Amino acid sequence: MSSRDVRRLLARRAVGGSLAAANALIDGESDLNKKVELVLSLCRKKAPRRVVREILLRSIVSHPWCIHPQVPGSRELLRELFEYAEYPKPRRQSQTLYRGTAGIDSNCAGQGYFWANNRQQAVIYALSRAFARELANPIVVEARVSDDDVAVATEPDGDFPVQNALDDERHLEFIVIEEQKEVFVDVVTYEEAAINAPFYKKSVKAEFERRGEGESACVLLLERVDSWLARHRGLRSMSA
Repeated sequence: MSSRDVRRLLARRAVGGSLAAANALIDGESDLNKKVELVLSLCRKKAPRRVVREILLRSIVSHPWCIHPQVPGSRELLRELFEYAEYPKPRRQSQTLYRGTAGIDSNCAGQGYFWANNRQQAVIYALSRAFARELANPIVVEARVSDDDVAVATEPDGDFPVQNALDDERHLEFIVIEEQKEVFVDVVTYEEAAINAPFYKKSVKAEFERRGEGESACVLLLERVDSWLARHRGLRSMSA
């Protein structure tokens, strides 16, 4: 049986309600964008919602290009997926959410889909973009997000929804479909970057160990952190 025939068989079984087939369908596709296409196809073929809920978060956890805010139609795509999945709304205590980013205009900062309920979590994500892509001016966006705009809450980079988001001590990630028009933008200072760099390095090492990827790639990324800090420390001392 060809790989195409296998995919078709798994898709038919997933539409019929098989969670195992749905997971095998997603796991068997290496292209991140095509993973999302497969989930969308199941939605449009009226697969049981529990099947879509089983695989939707896993299909987007690596932030495939097709769901980036700058891609035309990405918001409509996410809206269709999550409206079909109907994840239960998380119980929330605070409406304030944060989003870290770098290398984009601050006017576009409220357009992103992934937010956090903890500012430091957002700072580290902003720095991860700045360090990895050698970008200047990492920023944290803060907004008071309506419950209606939240599609689901998960653990950071998680595959499963969190139903109870009342505990302020838990660091959670929120997928927010609607663009936030009223945001406060705060630039991450050099001092804040230096304080949080060790936390980022620790997470990088843990992620490379989890994936079993090459040590040289990990070392290269960690060296970028040090060079970024050195470069911005120099710029800071010159402007002082």
